[in-house]
Amino acid sequence: MVVEICAYSISAAQMALDAGADRVELCAAPESDGVSPPFEWIAELPLELQTRLAAMVRPRAGNFVYNSTELQQMETELLQICTQTPVQAVVFGVLNDDHTVNAGACVNLVRAARNKQIVFHRAIELTPNPHEALETIIECGFNRVLCGFDLPLMLELQKQAANRIVIMPGGGVRSHNVSQFVQHGFTEVHSSARTAKSGDFPDLCELNALINLLKK
Repeated sequence: MVVEICAYSISAAQMALDAGADRVELCAAPESDGVSPPFEWIAELPLELQTRLAAMVRPRAGNFVYNSTELQQMETELLQICTQTPVQAVVFGVLNDDHTVNAGACVNLVRAARNKQIVFHRAIELTPNPHEALETIIECGFNRVLCGFDLPLMLELQKQAANRIVIMPGGGVRSHNVSQFVQHGFTEVHSSARTAKSGDFPDLCELNALINLLKK
């Protein structure tokens, strides 16, 4: 089982990687559920840790309907990340005004991501038909989709995916409930491992419990 931890700072990323996380999704602005981290954050980590990063590319908080200027900013960020760092993956998603997946914009950004793993984030949860959205996401060339639907819908999407894309559960995944995803054959999970007392950092006890459960 691949364990991905969401981190909102370099120190949080370092903590998660040191604890044994396979990968860290690096973001800024936890109050906005994550936006693009400063490029300097990525560059600050040792190269061997950069290879275990998934970098968020999201130009602002709010919805996922972007204008041409914002899409150009995302493309510029992707090109910088993908040509100047060894990060493992990049994470983004773009919707149309009707909340369907913006296939044209996504294809352009997938091209800019070059040889990295490409993840469509939880914007899929806002789409009117997740099954149709998943097909569009696959056609655009994404390798993974992060989503926090209820378990029955996640299982439907996993069956629909049929090994064409990885369905990665996220949103409320913790040590007390992660076993259900193992039992149902999911191969990757995403968690912030945060608790009420840990603020914007992973809770070290929860982080260790989650990783130990999945790595034993």
